[in-house]
This record gives sequence, C-alpha cells and structure tokens, in this order.
Amino acid sequence: MASLEISLLSGKTQKIELSKKQPISIGSHTSNDLQIEGVASMQCRISWNKKGYEILAATSDGIDVNGTMSGRTLLNDGDLIRIGEADILFVDEVDLLDLSSPLPDTSNDKNESSMYDLQPISENEFEAELRSPSKPQEKSSTLRSKSSKESSRKQESKSAKNKVSKSRKEKKAPKVEPPPVEELPADDDLDLESAAELLEDVSSKETPQAPESTFLSRTSDHGSDELEGANETTDTEDKSTLSLKDRIRKRASKNAVRPGERQITRSPLVLSLTGGGILLALTALTFWFIIGRDTAKRHFDAAVQEMEAGKYSQAIQLFENFQENFSKSDYVDEARIFLSKSLVEKEISGSTPAWKSGLEATDKFIKKHRDDSDFKSQHSTIADYGQRIALGSVETASRTKDRELLVVSKNAEKILTRYSPQDVPPTETLAKIKAGYEKAEAEILRKEVFDVAVLEIEESIKQKDTLKALKRRRHLLDRYPYYNNDRKMSTVLDQILEVEKGLIKINNEPVAASNEEYPETFPQVVTLALHTRSRSNAVSDGRNVFALANGSCFGIDSITGDPIWRRPIGLDAPFAPLTVTGTEPALLLYDSRHQDLVCVSQKNGKLIWRQALPSRPTGQPLIHQGLIVISCESGDLLSLDLISGNRISQLKFAQPLIGAPGLVYGEQAVAVAGHEAVIYLVSLRPFECKRVTAIGHRPGTIRIPIIPMGKLLMVCENDRADSALLHILDGNGENASLNELEQFRIKGHVQSPPVLRGKQLFLPTVPERITAFTVTDEEGKRKLTEIASYQLQDPLSCQIYLSAGSGGQLWMSSSALRKFTLLNSGIKLDKKKIADGLGAQPMQLIGNNLYLARRLLSSNSVIFTIANRDEMSSSWKSILGTDILATYSYGENGLVCVTSDGDIFRLRGKDFGPDGTSFRERTITQLKLPEGLTEPLKTTQLSDGKIAVYCGSPEPTLWILNSFGQLEQTIPLKAPLDTMPILIGDGIALPFHKKISVYRKGRGLNTVQDFVLPDDVDAKVNWKQLIPISKNQCIALTSSGQIFTLQYRTTPARHLAVVSMTDNKQPIDFNAGISKNFIAISDASGQLQLLDAKTGQQTGKLQIASPSANDLWITNNLLFVESKQKLSCFDISNGLKKRWDLKLSDSSLAGQPAMYEDQILLTLRNGTLITVEAKTGKIQTEFNTPLPTSGATVNLDQIMLVPTVDGSLYRIDQVLQQKGQASL
Repeated sequence: MASLEISLLSGKTQKIELSKKQPISIGSHTSNDLQIEGVASMQCRISWNKKGYEILAATSDGIDVNGTMSGRTLLNDGDLIRIGEADILFVDEVDLLDLSSPLPDTSNDKNESSMYDLQPISENEFEAELRSPSKPQEKSSTLRSKSSKESSRKQESKSAKNKVSKSRKEKKAPKVEPPPVEELPADDDLDLESAAELLEDVSSKETPQAPESTFLSRTSDHGSDELEGANETTDTEDKSTLSLKDRIRKRASKNAVRPGERQITRSPLVLSLTGGGILLALTALTFWFIIGRDTAKRHFDAAVQEMEAGKYSQAIQLFENFQENFSKSDYVDEARIFLSKSLVEKEISGSTPAWKSGLEATDKFIKKHRDDSDFKSQHSTIADYGQRIALGSVETASRTKDRELLVVSKNAEKILTRYSPQDVPPTETLAKIKAGYEKAEAEILRKEVFDVAVLEIEESIKQKDTLKALKRRRHLLDRYPYYNNDRKMSTVLDQILEVEKGLIKINNEPVAASNEEYPETFPQVVTLALHTRSRSNAVSDGRNVFALANGSCFGIDSITGDPIWRRPIGLDAPFAPLTVTGTEPALLLYDSRHQDLVCVSQKNGKLIWRQALPSRPTGQPLIHQGLIVISCESGDLLSLDLISGNRISQLKFAQPLIGAPGLVYGEQAVAVAGHEAVIYLVSLRPFECKRVTAIGHRPGTIRIPIIPMGKLLMVCENDRADSALLHILDGNGENASLNELEQFRIKGHVQSPPVLRGKQLFLPTVPERITAFTVTDEEGKRKLTEIASYQLQDPLSCQIYLSAGSGGQLWMSSSALRKFTLLNSGIKLDKKKIADGLGAQPMQLIGNNLYLARRLLSSNSVIFTIANRDEMSSSWKSILGTDILATYSYGENGLVCVTSDGDIFRLRGKDFGPDGTSFRERTITQLKLPEGLTEPLKTTQLSDGKIAVYCGSPEPTLWILNSFGQLEQTIPLKAPLDTMPILIGDGIALPFHKKISVYRKGRGLNTVQDFVLPDDVDAKVNWKQLIPISKNQCIALTSSGQIFTLQYRTTPARHLAVVSMTDNKQPIDFNAGISKNFIAISDASGQLQLLDAKTGQQTGKLQIASPSANDLWITNNLLFVESKQKLSCFDISNGLKKRWDLKLSDSSLAGQPAMYEDQILLTLRNGTLITVEAKTGKIQTEFNTPLPTSGATVNLDQIMLVPTVDGSLYRIDQVLQQKGQASL
C-alpha cells in the first residue's frame, strides 16, 4: 500500500497512508491534511488518477520532486518530495515473493473474470515448478516480455470490462479444486516477472471457463463448443503429465484453426483493430475524464486561493464561472458555499465595511443554504458573521453618527443569538454589543443635538438675536462639553461676537443733570437712632463717615458717632456710598425711588446734582480722571462728568450688563461684563467699544466688578454650587486682546470684592474663607499662585468685607470683626474679635480706625461701629434704621416705641413741632437681650395698658413694661411661647406648646393647673391667638381651627376650665379682628365667623370668595378683610354686610385702618397712604411716604404719625389736610 514518510528539520517524523478515494492536501492552512509552516495556504495535492498517484502543484512555482521543479508529476516508488522544511518520501511496494500469504479470492468478485485473470496455485505446485530444469535466458526473457505485454493489455482493458461485467452477471460458478502443481526446479532462475506470469497462468487455469466459452469460441455452432469443451477436459486430465513448458505451448495453440476455417469476425486482425479502437476510445475517455477533473480542480483551487487572500471580488467571479462551467463537478457544492461566504466577506471585510450590505448578504446566505443537509455545520460561520456585523456596525455608527447602523446591529445581534450554541450562549459578546450600542446611540444623539443647535444658532445670528444664540450655545456646551473646542462652535462664536459688536449703539448727545432737590412732602420727621459711647470728651473734627440702613443714607460724625444727617434713597441700594472729590467732598448714591444717580455733600447730605439713569446700576461706578463710568442692567454704559453730572456719552449693548466696569492697564479703557458669555472692552476717549470677546460665563454668576491687576484683569464666576472659577484675562492697554490667559478654581462663592495690596491678593469666599495669592503679570509665569487659605470654624454664609494693612495684616468683617496676619507658614487668626453681627457694607478707613456696619440675626437694624484695628476695641456705636415693632399711646400726648433691638423710646407731641430735633438718640429703657438671639422680639399691649415684650430661644424671656415704657418685671420662661400672653384672673396666661399655663406674680407657674390640649391633637398644632373677653375668660384659637372658650376658676383648685369648644376643621392662618363687642375669625376655607366679644357665641357667618391673606381688623364696627390684593369692608353692627371692595395693587395693609374725620385712612406696606369714604370706599386722597411703612398709623393728640422702615416717624396730618383741601 502506498504511503508518505515525512521527515522534518526538527527531527520529527510522520507517516501518512494514501487512499485512492481521498486525496491528500499539503500546505500551511489548518484545513490541509499535512500542515507545513512557511509555505502557501495550499502548496499541493496528492491524489489517485487511475494509473498511479500524482502530485499537482497549487502554486505557480511548482513542486520539488527529486530535485526538479514540476507542476504535475506521476509519483513512483522512492520519489523524494521537498516542501518547505519537510522531506517527503513516496513509498509504493508490492511483495510478490511472500508466497506464504494467500492471493486475493476473486471468486466472489462482482465483476466477470477475464481469460487473463490469475489462478491461485498451491505451494506444492509452485515448488514442483521450481524443481524443474532451468530454462535458457532467452526463453525467460521472452516469457517476461510476453508476460509484461499481456499484463499491460489486461490493465488497459480492465476498466472497459468492468463496465460490461455489470450487465453480464451470472450465477457464481462452482468452486473448482486447483489441480496439483508441478514441482519447480531446485535452482530458481526465474525472475519476478516470470514468476508472476506463471502465477497468472496457473490462476487462469483454475478459474472456471464456462462463462468465457462464448467469448473464446471461433465458430458460432454448438458442436464446435462441445468439442472445445471435450478438448479442455482432456487437457485437464493431461495436466499432471505435462511439463510447465508444454502447458504454456498448449495454451498458446489452443485456439488455432486451419486457414480455410477462419471467420472474418474471428480474424485476429479484425479483433486486434476492434480491440485497439475500443482501447483507444477508452483511453481517450479516461484522459478526457482525468483532464476535465484536473481542470475543475485547478479552477476551484484558484478561486479558493483568491478568497483566502482576501480578494473577494475576484473570488466571487471565479466561483460563479466555476459553477457555470463545472456544474457537475464534485466541488460544485463546496463552491456554492464559498461563493456565499465570499459575498458576505466582500461587504464586511476591508477598511470600509458595508455593514448593511453584509447583513443582507448574510440573510441571503441563510436563505440559500438553510435547506442543505449539512447547513448545521455553517452555524458557527453565520454566528461569526452576526458577531462581526453587530460589533462593527455599532463601532462605525459611533464614528459616523449613522443611526441606521444601530438597526443593522440589532438585526445582526439576533442572527448571532439564533445561530450560537444554545448551551454556550455568547454572553460576553452580547455585553460588548450592548455597551457599544449604548455608546453609539449616545454619540449619534450628541451629533443630532449638535446639528439642531447649530441650525438654531445660525438662525438667531441671521435675526441678530445674539443673546438667544449665546444661550443656545451655552445649553449645548453644558450638555456636551465635548464641543468646547469644536471648530464649528468657534466659527459660530466668532460670528456671534461680530454681530454683537455691530449691534452696539452709540449716543453722544449730552444730557444735563439737575441740581433741584426733590419736593419735601413731609417736613417734620423724627428718626429713632440709639447712640452710645464710652468717652464723652471726644471732639468732632468735621469729617463724616457714611452708612446705609433700611433705605436711608446716614452721615455719622467720625469721632463722636453722632448722627448728622439722613437722606432717604430707597431700599436695596446697588452699591454703598462712594466718596468722590469734585468742587467739594461729595458722595455718590443711587436713589431707587426716582432711578437717579445723585451726588450729595458729605457734610450735610444736600443735593449737588442728580442724573436720571435708564435702569438700575449693576455695581459701583468707576471714577477716573473726572469721569464717572456706570453700567446699567438695561445694557447701557454711561460716561458722566463728575463735576456737573452731565451725561457725555452712552453705549447701548445688545444684552444687559452685570458687575461693575474695571479699569484696564494704561487707564485709557474699561472692561465690563455682559449678562452672558461676553466681555466688552470700551475706550474712554472716545467712548466706544473696541473689542468683544467671550469667556463663556453664565447669567447671574458674576457678583463683583472686574478686578484690575496690573496688566491683567480678573473675572470671578460662581459657576458651581461650592466653588468659583477665576478667569485671568489679558488687560494690557486699550488694545488689550482680553484673551483668557489662565483659570483658577477656588472653594466657595465670590460675593465681595477682593483686596489687592502690592502683589498680594486677598480673596474672600463664602462661607467665611480667605485665600491669599501672589499676582504677577510677567510672561511665562503663573499669574496666580496660592499662598495660603483660612476658613473659620462653623462659618456662616454671609457677606465678607476686607481691609488690608502693612506687614500682611488683614481685617475681615463678616459674622464679627476679626484680624488676620499672613505669615510664611500660612494665615494666622488673632484670638480677639469684636462687633458680633453680619457685615452690612464695606468698611471705611480713616487713620487707624475702621468703621463697619453690621446686623444682628434678631433685628433688621444696622449697628454702625468704630473699631481701632490695632487694639481691636470700640468706643461708640449707633443703631441706624431702627426696626420699630410697635407704638403705644400713653397719657394724653405720649407715645412709647418698642424696637427690635429691645430699645424703648418715649416721644411727645412737641417732638414733632418746628423746634423738634431730627434724631432721638436716648432711650427710656434698654432690655438686656440674651447673646445668640436669632428670632425677632414680639410685643403686645395687655388689657390693663401694660406692655409685654417677649424673646424666644436660646433664653425665652418675658418682660412686662408699664404704660410709660419702664421695665416692671422680667419673667424667665421654661419654654418658648406659641403666641403672645394675655391677662386672666390674677395672672398672665402663657400659651406654651399644646398647653396654657398661668403665671401669678410672686407665685410663679405652679399655683394654677395647666390647660392641656387633648392627646389626639396633632403635635404640629400650636396656639394661634389668645383673646381676652372678660377678666376671667378668654378665647383660645389653635392653628388647626379649634376655638376654645376658657374660664379661670379658683375652686376647687385654681385651674382653666373649658366652657365651650368648636372645631372648624380648617386651619387658621391669621389673627382675628378684635373690638369691644365683636371678634372676627377667618379660616383657610374662606369662612368668616363673627363672635360676641363678651360671650364668645357666634353671631354671624359668611363664606367669602377667597380666604384672607392678612390679619383681620375692626375699626368703628367696620371689618376689613384682605384677600388677593383686594380689601373688603363689612358692616358688623348687624351681622356681616359687605359695604365695598377696594383693589390693592402690589401691596397690602401695614396695620389697622384708622379714622380720619369721616374717612378711613389706609396704610400700605409700600408707603402708600389712601383715604377713602367709609360708606362707598371711594378714594379721596393718595400719597406716598419717602420709604415703606413698618406699621399702622398712630394718632398722637391730633397728630397723625406713620412709622417707616428706617426707624423714622413721619407726621402726616398736615399733608392730609393739604391733600383734602386740594381735593375740594
């Protein structure tokens, strides 16, 4: 049997048996039968071609066979094949001398035996033959030649006979015992060929000849056949007596006939020609088959080679041609598979795969081959295609932003899942696909959002709406910071800035200022301003310091602390008083009531000039070289003359401005921030915009002015909840680029301006943190370098104001005044602190003294204090903008005022005369408030005329004052009160949480049994109001709507007994209206009840459209109910009868309406005073106080007074008379 013996350079050997049915492929690919590294994917193929084993090269270089390169060679035994590092020896041996083994039994062969078939002989016969005398060399040679020719002839005709034999099958011939074989001569001089010929001859004799008789017959008649049969019988009988030579001669002459008896069909020539023709035809057919099979194989291999080389287009064409030209080839099914694979690979391989087409090709692959018997073997290939397409399409989608590829990925994922092994699902691959899908979807969404945003921005640019374009750009960058450095974003930003600059309007028309004072409506006013000082011998030097307090600006003597003058300017000033020097020392203020920038004298507060502004300023004005540069919220930047106040020029920007302008290095230009994203560079002379640049800040994030630092500018943006971003810009001259040079993030929010001293910058941030920096404008160096920072323990979120001194000293006013020192090791805090309270305005410095304003958490008043910054001590304080809690009349012409600071002032009518002083600095009583008080004081007037003042945590206390404001009793409380107390029986009813206790003077709280709310009352319920209706009875209201009538009883023990209880099941949010005869209560449902003040019984009930939004008041049997900016008046003398409604615009009642002659005087919180007819509600007069009011109108011996938020009491009766006369 043929085989291949392989020897490798590594010493390894291998043997492969060859089969005629299965070819052997040799190459480097894993699909080959023999794998050799370093050669082509398929180097060659060895197969049986009906003649022998041949080797066919699969490459153009050929194969080395016995040292000769050949493309196709028939292999012989011992041929040496060299392929790469392997030597392959072809072995094809047949051992004909192994006589001990029997020859193949052909008796059962389905093919019909020929006359030349070998007959088996026994071993004895073969030995007898060998013992016969040796034959001459010539005869042996002749015999070998004949045997060789006969063997060749039989081999050529074998295939043709096999085809005929199938149709000529007959019954199996009976087995004939082989005759004895003659002994051969002892000297065996026969060669192998002669021995083989002899064996064939002997075998042929033993083979039954009956089936061959017709073929060997010379004639067609039966007699002749019988004779031949008889002769054969005779010959058989004589075999034992004939020698081997005689038998051969007899065999050769057996069919001889006489010349006259020959038939043409039996003619040797005819038979030879016929046989030769048949033989040639069979040979031609054989060669045609071999050549055709070889051609198909070469075409198939060429297509496979192209496919394996990645040349899928060429492979597809070759496979299609192969199917067309070799449709009956053995390789056609394999070619169909390879063609489908190439169609898929063509789409999904290469640098630019077409995933969608690849998915379609995969679907076609499945549809085309799913009915194949071996389709299951293709599942792994299809799953691989699904995996590659699913992963590749999401990766490409992520890169190209094509959403259609996501659908391709989903469908490919289904193919992967369907054709993957069920027992080993591709979990890891599916997870990768999912992650890639989500990433690609996010990338595509980002691109879609970007495209839409760009279109909207470009549309806004076309409409010249730059603010809208910047807003849309900001939203895009907030969502996708990826586009911060995008070229398209840079392009549209340049377009926005160009349009923005083009939209700036310049107005150089001068506008003259006015030097006329506002009309004085209320000439007589008294301001409560407590002043205390430790030294009384201090002498004023004429210099004043200034403070803002609740809508008024105060001038304070810098030495004594006495209030000198007061000027109302309105609430919520955009900047603190700014000292300037013109023709005289002056002060710049903003009057929010008239929207004017005013310049007043520092000495007395008198007006020098005032200039109307288009809107509220965004920060402190910039004063430089006789010019005032001020920015407004409306987007206007104004240039004013400092001396005259005339407006020189005006720039109108396309968006509002924020912060204050900052002076650029060289002092010839200023920089100001826009509402969003942009910074403007404006030259002072001429007053025009030189440049617009963008730093990208968000609206409302800049709270302080732009800070100049040499050639640098610093913009502080509070862009995050817990930190701020410092933008360092180029500010070198009026042609500065304003390019951002550096960013620095700092903890906390910047709400107050920093202090720059030399190269040291101290930056305050909320909550109560200081950070020190070194600043340099040298090129190549960091602009800001942090030195140290310090934050207080338990810091508060409040305004921080700094003042720097020499030697690294720093003073901070925040929750108190503290001193710091900057050392090499950090920032050191001095242990001593003064002036507790929240800083209210920047500190002022004169000499070594600091002047600071602060507020307590329990009061809205401003405490203005002097502080020696070295000694950290104070010598005086003034309380400005006093918060008046309540006013109570006493006697015939007296008034007691209680303030939120615990100061009790007493006034008389003469204080409001022409000779009265403007300030009341002395108090009659000062209550000692506990430290750390965070809640405002509360006050009420008891039924006996005394005044009760209460403070809550941390030390709840009740003070009882007489009607003159003098302190009579201090009652420490064990817990806070829900509402103010009342007198009942011989004590004071104290409404603690969920209970009412009675305090008896000199006996405390333990002598009267408490009234406690039932256990089923919610814990959140508290007492809303206590109303006395007699000496021993009161009505108690809860916040949940329960109304209790309680009676103070002394038997059997002192206690509070419940007389009646009504539950309205609706919350009560505001205090009831009280008069001598009636009590009016309104709940959250809008139900209005009227009770008898003596019995507590209900006398009326009414459902109003809207629930009350303020306390109820009763004046002269008229009930006033306020709801939704509407005031309703009810006549309660006989039930609840509505008289009129009055619309209140943007305000509400400040207190109980008062009677003025036959009219009703209404005081609104915004400072508006209205007189209306009592019967119809028709407005008679209307005017405004300089500032909002803090309480109801007070009647002091025919003098009508109204308190305002700055602690002033304005006399209004004269104005009412003037207005009344004017209305007549």
